[in-house]
Amino acid sequence: MPASPVIPLPESIECASLREPAHAVLWDDLGSGYSPVQAEAIRRAYSYAVATPGELTERAVAVALVLKEILADGPTLQAALLVDTGLEQAAISAHFGDQVASRVRKVLQLERFTCPKSVLDQPRQAEMWRRLLLALANDVRPLLIVLTRRLETLRAAWRGNFEDGQKLARETQGIHAPLASRLGVHRLKWELEDLAFRMLEPDTYRQLALQLASRRASRESYIQDFIAGLKANLAKASIQAQVQGRPKHIYSIFKKMQRKKVAFSDLYDLNGVRVIVSDIPTCYRVLALVHDLWEPVPEEFDDYIARPKDNGYQSLHTVIRGPQGVPVEVQIRTESMHTLAEYGMAAHWRYKEGGRQDPVLEHTVAALRRSLQTGEEGGDWFAGQIFVLTPRQEVVCLPQGATPIGVAYTIHTEVGHRCRGARVNGRIVPLNYRLKTGEQVEILTAKEGGPNRAWLDLVQTDHARQRIRQWFKQREAEAFRRLGQQRLERELKRLEIKEIDWPRLLQRLRLHRPEEVWLAIGRGQIARGQLVAALRATAASQATVPKTPASPSFGPSSGTIPTLCVHGERNLLTQLARCCQPTPGEAVVGYLTVQHRITIHRLDCPNIVHLPETRRSRLVEAVWK
Repeated sequence: MPASPVIPLPESIECASLREPAHAVLWDDLGSGYSPVQAEAIRRAYSYAVATPGELTERAVAVALVLKEILADGPTLQAALLVDTGLEQAAISAHFGDQVASRVRKVLQLERFTCPKSVLDQPRQAEMWRRLLLALANDVRPLLIVLTRRLETLRAAWRGNFEDGQKLARETQGIHAPLASRLGVHRLKWELEDLAFRMLEPDTYRQLALQLASRRASRESYIQDFIAGLKANLAKASIQAQVQGRPKHIYSIFKKMQRKKVAFSDLYDLNGVRVIVSDIPTCYRVLALVHDLWEPVPEEFDDYIARPKDNGYQSLHTVIRGPQGVPVEVQIRTESMHTLAEYGMAAHWRYKEGGRQDPVLEHTVAALRRSLQTGEEGGDWFAGQIFVLTPRQEVVCLPQGATPIGVAYTIHTEVGHRCRGARVNGRIVPLNYRLKTGEQVEILTAKEGGPNRAWLDLVQTDHARQRIRQWFKQREAEAFRRLGQQRLERELKRLEIKEIDWPRLLQRLRLHRPEEVWLAIGRGQIARGQLVAALRATAASQATVPKTPASPSFGPSSGTIPTLCVHGERNLLTQLARCCQPTPGEAVVGYLTVQHRITIHRLDCPNIVHLPETRRSRLVEAVWK
């Protein structure tokens, strides 16, 4: 089998002089710390990047430098440098491998999805968008590249190089910053949040920045000095511990002021340090040491080890007045507590964002962070679920194997009933088409109609199945009611019964409404003999009342009784009701029977007084003339 031809490099690459000092320093910096093979691959990717237009080159290099800062692997740096080069996937695979090509492809795919403001204003939909991006990426590294590119775009937007910075900032605040938080990449999270906050609320940002009284660099320096002093004292006490810390960023300060409804001056944890030890007794030893070294703030102490939070979170929290009297929050916990807080149901991101427990999402976040730490490739993080978009850019979550019918019923029951076809990514597809994550689905509907029984085998959700079965059940009920009415009318005609005494008939059949009688007759729940006996019994009870000869027609030629005027018209075919026997001069009302005849009742007739609301539309005006 002949070897596949090697795809040549673009000619423009030859024009990029890597011998220029600026280029040499940059790619040397990018390649340092990687194996010789990876460093050479990064250098070649850099050569592609510098061959693209100037702004794209600057962006690619800036993104790669941030990724190196957060310890991304070599293929991730290569992919970040190649995203804007315009190289085809085949060329990237040939020169850098399938792994790099796959990451470039996923970055380009993820960046095609932009969340509209109308969706961002709906918290549940914003969450669904975040899950959509997680499911599309299916690997932490493309997500890291997307987040870092978004960071660089925000930086450019603040410098005035982006037309719609407000829209960009809203999307970042609602989608990208929470994703960075879930990945545990705080280096990206805090700057994404701060840049978006500064763009959306510049006055508030400026006010808080002034109140901090010192620049971030000096606050970071303070924290590092504090950590160094704490580590030295822990070593003297023969306590082995990991010590982490960084100052809070402006947006987190703003959110805490809002959440706790406090003023800036009432915040004691603008600087925070975390100490991780091996066991619980050591936690309390560290606490005693910290309180011996610095003055504690009594009202800011919380023992979440002795009294865990409802979500299982455990840690010791204390605030001390550190060097120069600056308040510092110190959190002390064991490694298992830290693991639970980072990966379990007490994850910090879910505590901050709120929301209910979701095992699938928690498993996904844990897998993401493990992937980031161990270098494992992505897995099926949302096993059994897919995420598709409606034309309004709303995300719908469905089980794996879902079809457009499932989307239709998720949108609205009536949309589901009238679904007749679908477009997926602008292309007409059959209703049994199996959807994939990231596809846009448009439902085509008819003005009227209903579902098909075969749809029960095509839908994957209980909601859709229930609605389809309910539709058929209602239609069957309507058919049985019509059949029952027809059978009842036949029996009335055969027995020569012209008016039903509904109260007595319902009492005898132990039902509540005429509709129930029709339905029971249509379904065969009332046998013909049982119906005939009930009709004869109610007719016999009526026969005990002295009969007044019914006049089938009351016209001007009739001299026995006055003329009835119904609906303002004379000479209409009417009959007097046997139940109340109305006489001339009494207040009367007409009732349109199921045989389309008009029966005249006294206005105080019990059958009229207790007539159900659903049948009162059959009453017509009648007066003696």
